[in-house]
Amino acid sequence: MPGKNPYDALLDISEAFNHITETSVLLDRVMDIAMKTLKAERGFILLKTSGNTQDFKAVTARNISQETISDITALSSSVVNEVLNSGIPVLTFDALSDDRFAGAKSIILQQIRSIACTPLLQHQEVIGAIYVDSRTNADQFTDESLQFLQAFSRQAALAIENVQRMERLQTENQQLKKQISLSDFFPEIIGKSPQIQEILDTITKVADSGASVLIEG
Repeated sequence: MPGKNPYDALLDISEAFNHITETSVLLDRVMDIAMKTLKAERGFILLKTSGNTQDFKAVTARNISQETISDITALSSSVVNEVLNSGIPVLTFDALSDDRFAGAKSIILQQIRSIACTPLLQHQEVIGAIYVDSRTNADQFTDESLQFLQAFSRQAALAIENVQRMERLQTENQQLKKQISLSDFFPEIIGKSPQIQEILDTITKVADSGASVLIEG
């Protein structure tokens, strides 16, 4: 397989995952390692948007515009949509001559040769995909490349889940501390509704400014 030793790459990402606490930083790291290991020309990561099981968006990319990503993912016959819909990885040695994607507008327009795309799975659910390609070389990616990207994607999906959980806990912790602080500041006020909390927060912010606060309703 071209590029960095895949076992070293898997070790690198495992070590990196232990120190990364922000989703955006993690996704950039995942993309960079995938690109470097496979010597890909372009790449991007798609993640499911919250609240919509069918909507995915590019959250990080290398050497490719958002418009081009939209072109690549627009058609139901595209490689990316096949992966997102089936949860099965796709490898093509020469997309222009691959019968599976014959006539795919995005492949023809982009003159894409080699493609490797694997799903990001959490608890058997597809939450995204990692996509890399090359427009210059057929056979840029091999079966070994796909095996690496599958193992890599499993690690990445787990890390994404852990970091997102950590971010949620941090947000909840901050909100809890804020509520406790407001309760201490206004012990005589019993209400705990979000509206009351918002009012107390506003009062706290302007307490030292000398401004007047009018509460209606």
